[in-house]
Amino acid sequence: MTSFSSFIQNIVNQYGGEELFQLVQGTLYTTPEKYQVCRLIKEGNTQILHSFVTNNKISLKDLNFNESRRFYNSFYSEMDYSFDLLVFAIECKAPLDTIKYIVEQTPYNNLNYGIKSNIYKFRVPLFHAIVNNDFKVANYLINKGANLKYEYECPICKVDEPCDYGRLRYCGITDENMELDWILSIKANVVNYIREFKSVNEENLKYLEYHGFSFKPSEKEEMIREANRDERKELAEMLRKTYLKS
Repeated sequence: MTSFSSFIQNIVNQYGGEELFQLVQGTLYTTPEKYQVCRLIKEGNTQILHSFVTNNKISLKDLNFNESRRFYNSFYSEMDYSFDLLVFAIECKAPLDTIKYIVEQTPYNNLNYGIKSNIYKFRVPLFHAIVNNDFKVANYLINKGANLKYEYECPICKVDEPCDYGRLRYCGITDENMELDWILSIKANVVNYIREFKSVNEENLKYLEYHGFSFKPSEKEEMIREANRDERKELAEMLRKTYLKS
């Protein structure tokens, strides 16, 4: 088994960026076993992953966690942080057999959920599969009970005024609670989610419509404006032809 210091050095050498940031926070590779499981998920070799988990008697469920952390600054005081293997695998675009293995072996009894790994990063498994245009994974999750009409809602933090600080364009809302504090929250349906990730495209829109998801007129108009603003001319033209028919 790799020593703790060695596996940290491996992460520093191989990755950096978001993964290194999460490591420093203590939210990602907190043990050598977790590091190896995540590495094997990234490699997409389900057979080797199964052998490693079995031989080392690892509980995949124990690798997931959710905890509350307290911070002190002008924006927020306490937030929940999570790590989730299924979300990690979908973000890594792991193959379908790896996704099935994780769902069945962890196991997941409810696939309608989201996680928050830092103040502005959140993930919903089914929605993120659609962001990736990974419709085989999306179909599997739907067959296991995930719902396209699910809405993820989660308070992020207390703020000192009613504004979202410009970080979440489509999923950020602020509400005033009984103590007259402003609460910055995430509120995401599948349409807002794919817009948040700038991942609207012809394939995932057709997928949503095929599965009975209808778009509000305001959503159609907003997606066209967004495509024009982001200089995605082909997408804007496709949206106009599809949604602005006389």
